[in-house]
Amino acid sequence: MSAASTMLPTPTVNRLPFLALFTANAVSLVGNGITALAIPWFVLQTTGSASQMGITAAAGLIPYILVSVLGGTAVDRLGHKRASVAADLASGLTVAAIPLLYQTVGLPFWTLLLLVFLGALLDAPGNAARTSLVPDLAALGRIPLERANGASQATSSLAALIGPALAGVLIAALGTSTVLWIDAGTFAFSALAVALAVPSGVRLAGEERGRYLDEVREGWRLLWSDRLLRAITLTAAVANAVGAPLVTVILPVYAERAFADVQALGTMVATFGGGSLAGAVLYSIAGHRLPRRRTQAAAFTLVALPHWLLIVQPSVAVATGALLVIGIGAGIVNPLIMTVFQERVPAEYRARVFGAVLAVAMIAAPLGVLVAGPLIEAVGLTSVIAGIAGLMLLVALSTAVNPAFHEMEATPMLQRQDITEVGL
Repeated sequence: MSAASTMLPTPTVNRLPFLALFTANAVSLVGNGITALAIPWFVLQTTGSASQMGITAAAGLIPYILVSVLGGTAVDRLGHKRASVAADLASGLTVAAIPLLYQTVGLPFWTLLLLVFLGALLDAPGNAARTSLVPDLAALGRIPLERANGASQATSSLAALIGPALAGVLIAALGTSTVLWIDAGTFAFSALAVALAVPSGVRLAGEERGRYLDEVREGWRLLWSDRLLRAITLTAAVANAVGAPLVTVILPVYAERAFADVQALGTMVATFGGGSLAGAVLYSIAGHRLPRRRTQAAAFTLVALPHWLLIVQPSVAVATGALLVIGIGAGIVNPLIMTVFQERVPAEYRARVFGAVLAVAMIAAPLGVLVAGPLIEAVGLTSVIAGIAGLMLLVALSTAVNPAFHEMEATPMLQRQDITEVGL
């Protein structure tokens, strides 16, 4: 028998499903950015009420925490591909219903609130499902998981920059109702791309092992019982609480007091977003070659140190450069952490564990934003910035010295028997 005849067949490499998911996610995220601007503007145009606009915005935020806690189990049960398609179709229908009802039978304010609430309720499971598909499709295309997550994070950062800007241009050119129809079309495109290009066999529907709430608790127990996952989640919660006020609270006050110039604020915020995009791209290119624990510690250090520079109130150019470095650090952290989670969490638990982590982050970030304003008034802006820098350095130090983070370098996937051993 010849050597050639004994060779095992080479596994087929197929990158089309990942590229389809990547494209679908990009279009869906841009659609989310359009929605974030178009719906409040629609409310303001049709009602003339800033209060109703604020209530509508809140109706789009409240469901996220609820769905993050409970919705991941539904995604795991339904299957990640089917959940992604169903969530995008349903989100598109809720967006399309707004101009359809307004232009036909009328759109009472309570109906608008219900549609916005349902759209947000359905959007979070779709994101969890697409995130859960990444490891399988990256493996199918022989793409390093670090590169796949870096590209996904870069897409998210780019969409956050493009979506609102595109919405402003389209609203001015076409009108709000037309833009909402286009927005609904982005969700339909995302659903169609995943439905046609992602193999159904990549992730079958999860097996129902018991009561729904029991399965929800399984995700939380898995997250909390594994010391690496627990350490990463707590670190992310602290980083979110400390870092979330930067754009929404710290920089507006800083620009007003240091420069008295709203253009400086716009420049710094845009540069921070560009830095986040650059950090994600850099991790996508080189992340699979880097030591994870030291990279995470270095990234948090990049986030922390430029805050000390802001304390001395330098020129706009120097402050903008500091925000660029902070953004690069932040852009590296997210795909790194997601890679570890995807490697460590079994496929049948992914969505519920990601949902639990998202819930922790969604709770931590608003708390940080709420506390930042009163703290600035109580102790001063400089002290608050110094506190943020100090806490971020402590986060970087914890990554360096906490024994749990040494497991980041090799994150074996937990098996069913491992989960049983920790009491699940």
